[in-house]
Amino acid sequence: MKKTFIISVLAMLVAGGVFGQAGVSDDDFQVKQNAQGGVTITGYTGTATQVDIPATLYGLPVTEIGEEAFENKKLTSVTIGKSVKTIRSGAFQNNQLAALVIPNGVTLIDEDTFKGNPLASITIPPSLAPWRDTEGFRNAFGKVPLTRITLPANVSDQVLREFEDGLVNFYKLQNRKAGIYVKNGPIWRTVDTTVMQVTTDTKKLKYLAKEKRYETLGLRDQPGSTARVLVRLSRGDQVAILQEGAAAAVDGMRSNWVQVEVLSGKYAGQQGWLFKGYLD
Repeated sequence: MKKTFIISVLAMLVAGGVFGQAGVSDDDFQVKQNAQGGVTITGYTGTATQVDIPATLYGLPVTEIGEEAFENKKLTSVTIGKSVKTIRSGAFQNNQLAALVIPNGVTLIDEDTFKGNPLASITIPPSLAPWRDTEGFRNAFGKVPLTRITLPANVSDQVLREFEDGLVNFYKLQNRKAGIYVKNGPIWRTVDTTVMQVTTDTKKLKYLAKEKRYETLGLRDQPGSTARVLVRLSRGDQVAILQEGAAAAVDGMRSNWVQVEVLSGKYAGQQGWLFKGYLD
């Protein structure tokens, strides 16, 4: 009887969120079909404050986040699915997001989208760099006091107008170069990094395909071939090297493990470790 009582209490505590909040299910998202052949998320009824927005729902790609879909939901983190192309007005307004990675593939952001969040770090993807529309994107981040931003190359003035003058002026002085920009007091600077890309060398890719059975490169949670793979990067994906780790011999090559931040591709903003021998 005592054992049964303890188990029942534990079950109630877990269900009530004492040991952690419940996960997010498909039913937590309100959706409608859209003209693009996918679905638009129009609302969120869940209680979890850490939300991963899936790439598909009910067998269709999630291509759009609708107006005010996640407004005032007390979100502390959000991962936006790689299939999303459009984020509508006020979609994530008035939450508690401190960091944001907009995935590569998003091509339209409406006004006030992330307004009212204490954002300190943002990653802007290459897919948004050429934005030229004079409408949309206005006040998208609510003029937040950023201290860190990852920018692709050649970001348009229409996107840059959303950020403080100090950052914009410094970015232009750097000839709109891709990189990680950080703020120290009133001064902006670039993180001292080397930008490389996942190899496009045919011989190395053939080796990966033959010996490893894939043509993608695993980004790992720590240095070493047996470390957990976080995501897989594609050929040509750009990365910024944050620090060099120990030297190693991998797949017949001698090089170092390096900690990187992904600058392009669908995992832009993700950090982890790569073997430098597979970078160009």
